[in-house]
Amino acid sequence: MAENLNVGVRISVNTNMSNDGIIEKYCYDDSQINCSKYGGLYQWDEMMNYNTNPGTQGICPPSGGWHTPADLDWCEMEQWLDGSVDCNALGPLCAECGGELKMRGIYYWDPPNTGATNSVGFSAFAGGYWDSGSVYFIDLGLYGHFYTSTELDGTYAIIRSLENSSADLFRLNSPKLNGFSVRCMKD
Repeated sequence: MAENLNVGVRISVNTNMSNDGIIEKYCYDDSQINCSKYGGLYQWDEMMNYNTNPGTQGICPPSGGWHTPADLDWCEMEQWLDGSVDCNALGPLCAECGGELKMRGIYYWDPPNTGATNSVGFSAFAGGYWDSGSVYFIDLGLYGHFYTSTELDGTYAIIRSLENSSADLFRLNSPKLNGFSVRCMKD
C-alpha cells in the first residue's frame, strides 16, 4: 500500500481505543484534515483487530487480500533494498533504505528530508504519532512510525521508523498503546 491507512471513526486524544467492533483512529491534533493528509494513527491492538497473530488481516481492507505486515515482511523488503540488513538488530538497519521509502519534498516532511527519493514507490509520510504516555500528539513532519504486526511481548510491538533528518530506516520497539501509522500489504 503506497499510503497510510485511513479507516475508522475519529476518537478524542484522551480516549483509548476499545474492542467494540468499530474501527477507531486518532487524527493528529484531533483534526480530520490531518487524517486526510497523513492517514489515521492506531494503537497496536486496534490495528490487529484484537488478534495477536503476525500477518493477520487486522483492519486492512477485507477485500483484495490485504494484511498487516509482520516484522518478517518488512525484513524481506529491507533485504531487497540492501542485502546486508540484519533483521534481528534494533536501531538503524541500512543507511539509505529510509530515503528510498520517503516521499520527496517538504509537503509531507519537514526540511531537510534527508535522502528522500521514494525510488521504490513506498511514499512514506511523516505523520507523527500519538504518545500514550503524555496523551499528546508529537513529531508531525519529523517522524513516520509504522507498526508491524509482530509483538515483542504483551506490552511492546516492533515498529519501523523514518525521520526527516536521516536516510536511515530504523527497527525499534514501542508500547502498543501508542498511536502509529499503518500500512497494509497484499497477500
